[in-house]
Amino acid sequence: METKELFDKIISFLKTLDVKGLEALDISKKSKDIDYLIMCTALSEDDAKVVASTLEQKLKSEGVQLRGRDGYTKGTWIVLDYDRVVVHIFTEMAREKYSLEKLWKDGKNKLNF
Repeated sequence: METKELFDKIISFLKTLDVKGLEALDISKKSKDIDYLIMCTALSEDDAKVVASTLEQKLKSEGVQLRGRDGYTKGTWIVLDYDRVVVHIFTEMAREKYSLEKLWKDGKNKLNF
């Protein structure tokens, strides 16, 4: 699956889940390894785990391999690595604390909501 197609698929699926603050940055001009960062906020640690596992299962059923996962045990900040697309699922407190959007402020916002 092409990177843009995977990106679009992840965004479409996350829109159907109970997340807020969905944001995606194109960092391909700033990073040699990653094209897109996708961030969203779950309502709780348990919700973050549900979002992550649901997304994993959905993509696996479509033949997309997860390259790596981190933070699932605690659930405050879960990272799903799909090679050139990396998904960050935060609780509200963790998202405010780490502010990835500020770190990657030069990234081009790919969503308009």
